[in-house]
Amino acid sequence: MAKVDNRIYNLARQLCKNLPEDIPEGLLYGYIKMASMSEEALRDYLKKGGVEDVESAISEINTAKEVIDKQELDPELLKNGLQLVLMKRADDKENVKAYEDVIDDYDESTSIARLVEDAVSGIPEEELTVFKQGSKLSDIVSYSKTLPDVHTGKQKAGKSEEETEEKTSGNRKAGAERTEVSEKPWDRLKHVEPPEIYSSVLNGYLDNLKRIIPAFIEQHNEQLLWSQSLFLSIDDGYGMNTFMKALSGIYVDAGLCTSKDIETVMLKYKLSNPSNRDLKYMDWELLIKDMKKMAQNSERPDRLQRVIDIDLSKWIAELRSAPVKDYLSRLNEVNAQALFVFRVPYMEYRVVRDICSAVSDIIRVRPLSVAPADNEQMLKYMRTKAARYGFTFTPECDEILERGIVAEMNDGSFYGFTTLAQMVESILYDKIGDMVGKADQEELAQIKPDELKKYLNVVADDKTADELIAEMVGVDKIVEQVDTLINQISVQKKMSEQGKSLDRPTIHMFFTGSPGTGKTTMARIIAKKMKEAGILSKGNFYEIKGRDLCGEYIGETTPKTCGYCRMAYGSVLFIDEAYELFTSSDNTRDYGREAITALIAEMENHRDDMCVIMAGYTEEMKTLLESNPGLKSRVRTMIEFPNYSRSELEEIYFRMLEDNFAYDDSFKKAVHDYFDGLSDEVIDNKAFANGRFVRNLYENTWGIAAIRSEFDEEGRIKLLATDFTSATENTDASSAEAPRRRQMGFGTF
Repeated sequence: MAKVDNRIYNLARQLCKNLPEDIPEGLLYGYIKMASMSEEALRDYLKKGGVEDVESAISEINTAKEVIDKQELDPELLKNGLQLVLMKRADDKENVKAYEDVIDDYDESTSIARLVEDAVSGIPEEELTVFKQGSKLSDIVSYSKTLPDVHTGKQKAGKSEEETEEKTSGNRKAGAERTEVSEKPWDRLKHVEPPEIYSSVLNGYLDNLKRIIPAFIEQHNEQLLWSQSLFLSIDDGYGMNTFMKALSGIYVDAGLCTSKDIETVMLKYKLSNPSNRDLKYMDWELLIKDMKKMAQNSERPDRLQRVIDIDLSKWIAELRSAPVKDYLSRLNEVNAQALFVFRVPYMEYRVVRDICSAVSDIIRVRPLSVAPADNEQMLKYMRTKAARYGFTFTPECDEILERGIVAEMNDGSFYGFTTLAQMVESILYDKIGDMVGKADQEELAQIKPDELKKYLNVVADDKTADELIAEMVGVDKIVEQVDTLINQISVQKKMSEQGKSLDRPTIHMFFTGSPGTGKTTMARIIAKKMKEAGILSKGNFYEIKGRDLCGEYIGETTPKTCGYCRMAYGSVLFIDEAYELFTSSDNTRDYGREAITALIAEMENHRDDMCVIMAGYTEEMKTLLESNPGLKSRVRTMIEFPNYSRSELEEIYFRMLEDNFAYDDSFKKAVHDYFDGLSDEVIDNKAFANGRFVRNLYENTWGIAAIRSEFDEEGRIKLLATDFTSATENTDASSAEAPRRRQMGFGTF
């Protein structure tokens, strides 16, 4: 390509590194890289590139962003995705020639906005579409696979252009012959790609529906297909939306809908249940009103108008009530030519059956229950998801993927396959960014443990349990109790291997004590220690609150509790604030008692490969244990975590400082005097925050020091005695919350 006398143009091309720069995508990639630099880095790059008026150039570069915004393009997608198409578009000679003609008259006066505008104009519309705001990395990957391979011009399957054209021509002829033989619209169902659903229950239903549709159509009984509504018991994130799209798509492809647009066919209603009596049935009324309007607009009685997702979660306890039955009757009478898909969270099948029985008195429904995925299913999903984009995880990645899943769960924001899909897409987003400019793309498509740790931000787990214990303060007696139990189990294991029968001790535990005394940290270490000893097969650590085991509705608690336990097989399930499961009332909707009953069964059935550790305040935990003989008989180890002593609190504080801070003897004295002067009333208080208090004090201290921004010759932040004194005035030693008693059951969430 001829030299272009425009410094910004040439600087943008340089940023393409080993990628083709003689095409519109090359310039755009370089510009995006330039525009995403920090202002300081960009200024430096322009200066080194010989740009005289750097500030004006920076202003122009920022102004040119309007071209990107006007096209609704996503800069992040462009930066990380353009390299996927750059190599493949380089051999498009017409594209290169057309762009050469455009830039022939560029000179030093040509604005950056025009450079970017011309580059965008030179890119095909279908290519720009995959870089629009709201698109995903998967859209770019899919598009790139439709382009010929670099240098060979061959398609993915390795066919020549002639072979490809011959095959295409053959397909057209074959298609024409099929059309002559049969013009039945439902024939398209045979060629519909299976949806990305990982429930055998939902897939089985869809496969059967595709199989039976032709028979209903040939007998002119299409309306019977949607005369039976569905009732799904499924948690968020396990394929409900995908199932709705697939279900609607089947009816659309079979020519049975009034619309050919799947999104138009689908509708969603979440029926709220407000406490305000005047507004209680507002959503029901709106649903009935919409159904009536739909029925009035119906032109063909033999066509399905809508597939409607109706969330009944807030109405489970009232489905047999007279008002709800009346609304269901009105819904059925409207005859809006709609397929109703009622849904509730995953719960016991007997409860689902009872609910379906209540609804079927008025609207005939078919129940479908979708259980949450276990660890193996989740790992399989992530591998399959990555493979769809052309990437694979090495076998050694399983443990790291599982740790990433555990971290998501412990954050309290896990939504099944939805979260897993986001994890995979995030991994691939970073991976593709790392692949830019590297030669062996095929080998790079394999993701290895070290890079996966980086992508998932998984902290290295290289320390042994004993090394982690050595970093703790004041836990000698606690470790002695744990070691005694582990040694006893190890001896029992050896004797069993020698053919001597000896009951295995229960490994479940109770941790009692105030907040901040190291209960959670010790539970994490026990998970690792038991794995090292061969007692637990995985050694992962799952942390939940007692209330997390309880559902909002009748029948939801037992499967929810069993689900948490199922995830923790081979690992430690740590239940903090476990005392919230206990209530002294006789409420029949006491979900806490139901959770304990389900938990006890799991603890017994998986006593050899799951450790349940329940934690909380001492007195409240004793009450919980005494109230349930079944629980007491399955927990032999009770470990008390006492409040830290004054000297231990001081030691913890200085350990937190480590080598990042510089301080003198006056600072040490201020710290010592403060901790030594803590009153017995503070130290012995069960609400004393212990280690959490020390961490707050530590963070407040260096936060104050950071304002001064003084560093020593080794780059450490200088701490003064006055910093510490000021921090003590802003840190509450008794900041922990007292235990809250609340009734577990319907209406408490």
